[in-house]
Amino acid sequence: MTIERLSDTQIRCTLNKQDLQERQLQLSELFYGSEKAKELFHDLMQMASYECGFDTEDLPLMIEAIPVDADCLVLVVTKVEDSDELDSRFSNFTPFTEKNNQPEKPAMPALADEILNYFSQFKELLSKKASELSSKTEAAEEDDSKTPASLVKMYRFDSLQALSRFASIIAAHYCGSVKLYKNASGGAYYLLLDMLGHTAEEFNKLCNIASEYGNSVPANNASLLYYQEHFNLIDGENLLETLARLS
Repeated sequence: MTIERLSDTQIRCTLNKQDLQERQLQLSELFYGSEKAKELFHDLMQMASYECGFDTEDLPLMIEAIPVDADCLVLVVTKVEDSDELDSRFSNFTPFTEKNNQPEKPAMPALADEILNYFSQFKELLSKKASELSSKTEAAEEDDSKTPASLVKMYRFDSLQALSRFASIIAAHYCGSVKLYKNASGGAYYLLLDMLGHTAEEFNKLCNIASEYGNSVPANNASLLYYQEHFNLIDGENLLETLARLS
């Protein structure tokens, strides 16, 4: 399952046959709302939030399902700020009857038929799961508000080389604790820094250096829980010094 952010209001998710097989899911279950399907939709929106910064913000979602072939399904999820726009997009769809039967056309693949049959159920279910995830995120952010937001920062490094170069610069100056996670599937490294032992000015300089070698990613309670559950923790004494020696 891969997720791409197309814009501030739209993402694209690609599901292939292997994604469904790994979760022991049939395509029809996506639309009927089995427990396994709910878990898949929850992971989808969670990944979109943490990997792409795509949050639903309690807005209505428009879901477009596009069958690429018999083994691949593309979902385009769009936040709709104007509900009238959503109504107009679907106003031209009418139920099929014998009266509007047109000359016979080539049959669509079975995958596309299933999508058309269950599209409305799927849209309702995914919107519900997105709303649930938004509520959980808001609760986590409320907990975060009790702690100064500047205490911790998380940075993603796309390669071990970039991470080791950063470590070689700050190892002798950094006083706080560190946690390092690795995304086994993507290969990226996630380094958590805290401000303990530093002034705000010193920590800001460290973060500016980190931004030259990596990218800042969310470090609230919800995102930290996601890293713990989905990534591998790399632990050890003098971790920064060890990384620095690799540069």
